[in-house]
Formats: sequence, structure tokens, C-alpha cells
Amino acid sequence: MIFIFKKKGFTLVELLVSIAILAVIVSLGTYSVLKSDPGDLLGLEAKRFGDKIQWAQVLAFSQKEVEDKVPEAYGVFLIAKDKYMIYADFNDNCSYDSTVDQAVETIQLEKKVKFSADDLNKGLCFKTADILNNICLDNQCPAVNNQTYTLIHDNGRKNDINFNISTGNVLIK
Repeated sequence: MIFIFKKKGFTLVELLVSIAILAVIVSLGTYSVLKSDPGDLLGLEAKRFGDKIQWAQVLAFSQKEVEDKVPEAYGVFLIAKDKYMIYADFNDNCSYDSTVDQAVETIQLEKKVKFSADDLNKGLCFKTADILNNICLDNQCPAVNNQTYTLIHDNGRKNDINFNISTGNVLIK
């Protein structure tokens, strides 16, 4: 007896290829929607900046070496309205000096997101040696006030990044 089967439906390979193509299309669409929403972009940049502040604090607490030497402090320095760096402070002045200090990481903000002009004069660093009084703001050690940075999108939306001196936490508003 001979059985003749008619092909009905799709093979497993055809289904997997279709699902893979659909997944790529959906991921591209999701990425473009997220990139186009200024609120999400601004929030992501604010979170990233807050994370970098806390990373500088962790580097100081762990006394991380840079080129086989433990710096006096680690800090956050705003290079321009759209760029900042984490640096190792070797001359203990809690201010970036390109002749002595070492850039650990330089971060470029996304297009259309910038720091407030008032933020360019602010400084934040974490001393490695004195764990109890290790936070310095604008060359004042120990710091007594919180430090707030403002990120601004070209459309006028703002996010404040507040570093709380007493808790060491970063709050994004």
C-alpha cells in the first residue's frame, strides 16, 4: 500500500527563520522608538551619570591603583557641556589637572543632551585615604552640602542628579 502525504503547514526551519526575522524587526523598531523619546534619552543619560558618580566613589573606597599607584582621590570633572570624565587625582586638590592627574574614563553625552552651564564650575571627588571625610565638593573637604547637576534636553526638559553627601546615594529627579 502506498501512502501519499500532502504537505500542510510550515516546516520547523521555516517557522524559526520567520520568528528570527520578526524579532530583528521588532528590536529595531523598539530601539528607534526609545531613541526618539527625549524623556527616555534624558533619563538614561541621568542614570548613567549617577552611576559614574557612584563608580568614582567605589574606586576611591577600594583604593584602586592607576599605573601602579593609588591616587589621593577619584573625581568627576565636566570637560564641556556634553562631556565629562572620571579622573584619578594625584595632587590631592580635588580638581582635575591634566599635567598631574589621569583620566580614567571620558564619557560623551548623547546628542541633544547637555549639562547646565552652572554645572561647569562644580567639582566632586572622593578621597582614598580618609574614608570618614572623603567627599569633597568644589575643593571643600569635607563637603557639607549635597551636589546637584542638571541635564537638559534640547527640547527644554530637565533632569536633576543629586548626590547626597550624608548617604552617598544619587537621586534623579
